[in-house]
Amino acid sequence: MYRVNGKQVNLEYREYQFSSDFPLFTLLLGEFRFPKPSTELDFMHFHNCVEIGICRSGKQILYVEDQVMEMEEGDICIIPPYAMHITQALPSYEEELFCEYIYFLPETILSGVGIHQCPQNLRWYSAMGVGRVFSKKEGNVYSIVNGILEEMRKNDHYSRSAVYGYLQMLYVLLSRNSYGEEWKIDINYYEREQLFPAISYVNNRFSEPILISDLASMCNMTGVCFHNLFAKQMGKSPMAYVRFIRLQHACELLTGTEKKIIDISMECGFSSVSNFNRCFLQQYHKTPRQWRNETRTIKKIGVNHTTYRHHLEEPVFRKGRKEK
Repeated sequence: MYRVNGKQVNLEYREYQFSSDFPLFTLLLGEFRFPKPSTELDFMHFHNCVEIGICRSGKQILYVEDQVMEMEEGDICIIPPYAMHITQALPSYEEELFCEYIYFLPETILSGVGIHQCPQNLRWYSAMGVGRVFSKKEGNVYSIVNGILEEMRKNDHYSRSAVYGYLQMLYVLLSRNSYGEEWKIDINYYEREQLFPAISYVNNRFSEPILISDLASMCNMTGVCFHNLFAKQMGKSPMAYVRFIRLQHACELLTGTEKKIIDISMECGFSSVSNFNRCFLQQYHKTPRQWRNETRTIKKIGVNHTTYRHHLEEPVFRKGRKEK
């Protein structure tokens, strides 16, 4: 497990998929919900894109790498690709939080206005390190972010062009104010970017046999170099990460389906059900069956009682509530 300020946390890589003609999407009000407040930090994630969030109401804690920042109404967070982070509600705060988010691929978004390769002096996200929180008083950033969200709400014939314009202003503003003439690529950004091909492969092909040598080749590294860099950045060995991803998918199947445990073990890439049970017990300190019975939405209360789950469409952004 990865350690943050002395605490052990699990890591998850999220590879967001974007449209080739407009590599940006938003989560507007009502399209996701925060998990219940937690008093402990035990999970963080990172992804392949820039994340910009604006707090519309309430108070929250933002963990980014080894930094802890508070956000309240009007504050804006900007998190670069590959920065480990998580947002949590304050345990003592009873009101519901409302936030909106923008996600985009920094290397490709400006191609929509004729810039086919983002100039080096505008690549502020690769030197940003752990990200930053801007208050509403920093009016330029607030106006730009709010403008993007308002255009995404309108979603008319002119919105896409307006968003491109706002993003160009944001790129210049952050590059000018944050870094001036100096330019230093953040080490974590560069190293995690090198691991991207392997991490992406594991997240999409976890059910298949995976060899460390193949993952290292994808990243143009030797096996030893790849193993050491992966352990440094992810807090666990490559194969431990593979098991972690497989077990995460298994948890989804255990609670979201009525598939047999042996079928779930095979679908998640485990060589045998005994190996699956052993790894699951080691990770969650419960057997798969115990975990399923304790976490399923509808409990089975008798031999003749079976769980019926109405078929739901896969949630998509802009149409359903997503959990942040």
